[in-house]
Amino acid sequence: MNNIQQAGYYYYRKSTILFFTNNGEKEYNNLIKKQQYLAWVDLPQHQKNLFESVALFCSKNQIVQFDKYTKRPLKPQTPLFLYFRVVEEKLKKDYPKLKQSQIFQIAEKKWKNELIFRIKEQFIKIHQILELCYYNDITEYKKANIELENSHYEKKVAQKEQKSLPLLKKNTLTRQCAAYYNQNQSKNHLQQIPNNLNFTSTQQYQVIY
Repeated sequence: MNNIQQAGYYYYRKSTILFFTNNGEKEYNNLIKKQQYLAWVDLPQHQKNLFESVALFCSKNQIVQFDKYTKRPLKPQTPLFLYFRVVEEKLKKDYPKLKQSQIFQIAEKKWKNELIFRIKEQFIKIHQILELCYYNDITEYKKANIELENSHYEKKVAQKEQKSLPLLKKNTLTRQCAAYYNQNQSKNHLQQIPNNLNFTSTQQYQVIY
């Protein structure tokens, strides 16, 4: 599997939305204990590359940032950021008597609905990555078996070491991915996505959508 497939698998396996924060490992552990949304911080270099890959795949490097006081999306001006601004301006024009706080609340609700929709879209795409990853591994496994049959020496070595899956066993992540897909292929994974997102924290978040 390449980096995108590995990152996509890890991101999908957690069945949650991925947040990047700067609060350190302590907050990450607390969130996991409380079974809240996954927060990942201070990534080691090899993991950082994986998540950068999945960020690129999911959003074409378009990351939304939130102001930690106003909770409003900040630059860069991504399509989702602009969507929030367009809704806000339209409300001002259509309902001039509304207070700024009311306009913001309505715009924020519409914006969150759009965000949830896009996250669900990405879950579907990541599911497709998993399918490709799984079926590619099965093809490679069959090739490996044919090669083993053609080599008596390699076959003896494989039997001695009890390697019934000669290729898949070399890649633990690949094997886990195949097993996970087998167990869950009939389920509707979108049911696992929360219907509401809470952005009331005072921390600044970057959200992959």
